[in-house]
Amino acid sequence: MRNSCILATIGMLAAWPAHSQQPLSAIEWLSAVEAASEADSTPVAAPARNSPIESTELDALRWDAVGLVSSELAGLPKELWKRSDGVEIERRIADLDIDSLPAALELLYILLLTESDPPENSVSDGSLFLARVDKLFELGALEHAEALLERVGPTKPEAFRKWFDISLLTGYENRACAAMMSIPELAPNFAARIFCLVRDGQWSAAAVSLSAARAIGAISASEAEPLKYFLYPELIGDGPLPEPSALTPLDFRMREAIGQPPQRSSLPLAFDYRHLSGILGWKAKIEACERLTRSGAIPPGTLFSAYLERPPPASGGVWDRVRSIQALDLALLSKNLDEVGGLLPGISGSMKESGLGVAFSRFFGPRILRLGIIENARAELFEIALLSDEYAAAVQDFPAESRREMFLQSLALGEPSLLLAHTPLEAAIASALSGREFDGEFIDLLDQGKLGEALLRSLEQLSNSRQADPFDVGEALAALSKAGLDRVATKIALQMLVTIDRI
Repeated sequence: MRNSCILATIGMLAAWPAHSQQPLSAIEWLSAVEAASEADSTPVAAPARNSPIESTELDALRWDAVGLVSSELAGLPKELWKRSDGVEIERRIADLDIDSLPAALELLYILLLTESDPPENSVSDGSLFLARVDKLFELGALEHAEALLERVGPTKPEAFRKWFDISLLTGYENRACAAMMSIPELAPNFAARIFCLVRDGQWSAAAVSLSAARAIGAISASEAEPLKYFLYPELIGDGPLPEPSALTPLDFRMREAIGQPPQRSSLPLAFDYRHLSGILGWKAKIEACERLTRSGAIPPGTLFSAYLERPPPASGGVWDRVRSIQALDLALLSKNLDEVGGLLPGISGSMKESGLGVAFSRFFGPRILRLGIIENARAELFEIALLSDEYAAAVQDFPAESRREMFLQSLALGEPSLLLAHTPLEAAIASALSGREFDGEFIDLLDQGKLGEALLRSLEQLSNSRQADPFDVGEALAALSKAGLDRVATKIALQMLVTIDRI
């Protein structure tokens, strides 16, 4: 699993449109730290020779400029954030919440992962970099966040805390503990130190540290309880531990280790990453894959591979999706057109209802469309073609049979027809993507060279797709188009029109 999500992102970037030359609520997830650690400005000691963390000359490194992909590969200018206010960009990244639009999420990932010049008013404290890491964590994209942190070398407390928490959820806690033991000053708190002592087999030292920390009030009673059972599992009684008021990755891992993992329903996305290995069961793995696929944190193939692992043991809910996907896979393997046609209407509806319609079309679309038009599933095939990665080629020769289908086809082919637009939203989309001039603050930001800010603001406008005002949608799409991201704008528009019930 490690690095597979990053490779998928790189693959997506390879087809990213070249940039035109025209002018152009984060969750609480960090482990608690002592106030003294936050205020301490003492330079961190150099890592030991065998430290798992690479030593980096931090003063010479501008964290805010660091990314996983070059601006050239992303098709975006290096001045992405340069002319904007850094604090404003950080706030907008933290507050941005995109629902239902995978193409909009893809653009957000590109903005978070691309190397770029920091804002002109940056004080080189890496706050924009850390805001990007926090957003990736919130989305459940732990591999991406982990890779970003390792690009700078997490040898400062504020970066190490994030890297340590992520390592706990990705299963690399031994490496994180080894790094912390090499540089004790980096320990986020006493609980982390005690956890790592136990992991290292230093039971006596861990027991003494826990007693001392409790005596001086460095660990609260609620923090001490899972630590005690992690250290002395034989003391675990029949009753469950009380739910913590704010669950940290460290608390989660200890509860998991003693056989009392928290209820999944209320956990942030990042905690779902622990379930991808299947250690807590196949159903938990599938549900985690579904959530992380919706957030764009993992590629669709990861989800559908999980669906196909073994026969479902029951019916209802997730098992119905598993059973239908397995039946479709078998029908495609045998090229049974009647079976495929009979299955598609139900599967297409179920996937759209569960927010996985685009993922389904991207993964199964090429296999399904190679079979040609199947009359008893023609409408579903047309929508699959529109939501697939190669939507323009897929719908080019598709026989549209209604005014709506003709409009969608014109949009996919890059020639949206205002004459065929029937609803206010269709009219706004056609106007925005057919080259008509749009006035508004997003266009003004582009003219000021504030490309990154304009793209963030456009994503904000599109973030609540079900209730978005048609004119606002048009303004946001027009800004994307003027920024040279016509393909992105078209994919967002198609996804809105095909997958959102209000249309």
